[in-house]
Amino acid sequence: FRGVSVSEIKFAGNKLTKVGDGAFYGCSNIESITFNEGLTEIGDNAFWNCSKLEIINLPSTISEIGDNILWRCEALQQVNVAEGCSTFSAYDGVLYENDEDGNPSVLILCPVNNSGNEGTVTVPNTVIEVKDQAFSNNKGIVNIIFEDYTQDFIDANNSLTLGSGNISSDIFYNTEKLEYIKLPRGIEVIQPYS
Repeated sequence: FRGVSVSEIKFAGNKLTKVGDGAFYGCSNIESITFNEGLTEIGDNAFWNCSKLEIINLPSTISEIGDNILWRCEALQQVNVAEGCSTFSAYDGVLYENDEDGNPSVLILCPVNNSGNEGTVTVPNTVIEVKDQAFSNNKGIVNIIFEDYTQDFIDANNSLTLGSGNISSDIFYNTEKLEYIKLPRGIEVIQPYS
């Protein structure tokens, strides 16, 4: 798909099951993409540098998402996941991986042009991990509020992990307008380079 000049792509039917690594790399004209039910996997760097991509719609059948799939998508506003997906979910355009009960447990990505609700992104109190670069380069978030964990959740040895600890974690790197982060009670470790 590299170099295609269309602005919108919609996959129909249910034949497409996998999008390979870098499949849409550098497709600088795509603004919106909608995947068909039946798609289960998106490979690493699939949409790398799709500079005009604003919205991506994922089906309920998606079960595996590679690393850095939306890296350098500078216009991205929201990620949507169809209702009924057991593996992933999206709340206010923010992408999460779900736990076995269907609750969001890993914050994967807050798009660079997503400023939440009036500048505030609220992270559910079921989230126990925030992936590397999850908020990197965000242009509009002013506040990030991690809801407090319940005592039962804490007693079950749950806690929040921010990033992998690698030098490139950069969870909040270059968040231009960010003024305030409220972390949940019960947090035990903030990884290096978060």
